[in-house]
This record gives sequence, structure tokens and C-alpha cells, in this order.
Amino acid sequence: MKKILFTILIATILFASCTTRIKRPIDLDFTDIGKVEQELIELVVSGDINVRGREITTNRKMITFELEIIITNGQDVPTNEDERKAFAKSIARVVRQNLQDENKFEIYRVRFETRSESNMGHTSRHTTYTFNLTELEV
Repeated sequence: MKKILFTILIATILFASCTTRIKRPIDLDFTDIGKVEQELIELVVSGDINVRGREITTNRKMITFELEIIITNGQDVPTNEDERKAFAKSIARVVRQNLQDENKFEIYRVRFETRSESNMGHTSRHTTYTFNLTELEV
């Protein structure tokens, strides 16, 4: 009986110490979708550009709004780390400036992803840069 109570106690402590994150997609409201598409195309030539918003609830209390921009197989992405981070920031700024509510999202993530396929299978590498709202102020 003591072993069962001890096991329940340990399980309860482990469960209580876990962080629960729930991510829900949310719609993006752009002032002009054509304009943001054109500005992104002018910045980076890519196989695919995906922009998505998410509401993230942590432990049922804290809600964060996050916007993620995924650039897949982007051409002319700088290889220098500092230049690539500055480039990512300019991409995040373009998206933010074209939102109807520029202050809706607190966190912006720009992910450069490289995908390739061969006889051996599929490979993928990525680098993500994260900016908070104040870092994107002009």
C-alpha cells in the first residue's frame, strides 16, 4: 500500500511540475495581402513562404500571440550570421507593417529552412530567429 501511495505522490509531483502549452492557429488580417506578398517576394526568392499566427496558452494562464514566417529554400539568404539575423528582422518588419493591428503579435519567428531530396531520402535543416515586438520598432 505504501508503494502505491508513494508512486501516486511521485506521479502527481511530476505532472504538476510539467509545463502545458496549447497552440491554436489564428487568422492573419493584412491591410493588403497582395502588398505583403509583393514585398516578401522582393526581399527573398523562395520555393515557399508560409506565414501563420498562433495563440499559445501556457499552463492555462499566460496567453502569447506569436507569428511565424517560414522561408523554404530561400535564395540569396546571407550566410553570415549577423547579416542573416538582420535579414530575418527585415522580413519580420515587412509582415508586421502590413498587419491591420501591428501590435497583435508579441513574438515574431523567422525560420530559414533548407529542404532537399535524394535517393537516400529527405533532409531538412533550419535556423530560426526570434524577435519581440520592441525589437521590430523602426
